Amino acid sequence: MNGSTLARQFFSSGYSLKVNLEDISHEDSLFAPERGGNCINWIVGHILNSRNRLFGFVGLDQVWDASHAEVYGRGTVPLTSSDKAIPLDTLVQVFDASQERLIAHLKAMSADALNAALPEPHKLFGKTVETAVAFSAFHEIYHVGQVSLLRRALGREGAIP
Repeated sequence: MNGSTLARQFFSSGYSLKVNLEDISHEDSLFAPERGGNCINWIVGHILNSRNRLFGFVGLDQVWDASHAEVYGRGTVPLTSSDKAIPLDTLVQVFDASQERLIAHLKAMSADALNAALPEPHKLFGKTVETAVAFSAFHEIYHVGQVSLLRRALGREGAIP
């Protein structure tokens, strides 16, 4: 894999996220499924939280303040009200800014930079920057799919024909 291929994965998941968020209000973004699971607001915040780690792998400044992990990190209490939720419009703005930076950076990464060892290998991320970026792309695509399902649960038409 190369940086352009990895960038394309993030471009595609970003496009899917954006079209699935059309016509979704902040209030809508707090809807959670009956049998559990996270709301759209949490998922978008979680994607940004995960990008903090990804940006560290590829040598970019973090997406947002690490303190947001208290609300949007893996294993946090499901978000059910707006008292801790960041407004959806704000999350989308941060996502847009991170998207531009990430895609440009990945396209410019050399094979040597992608093959560099991670400081701390991880069973999911692998041992190299490239495997960590590839896993991060999968992780993001997985969550974007959840947004698509939640969109339909809110009574909206599917966003991608």
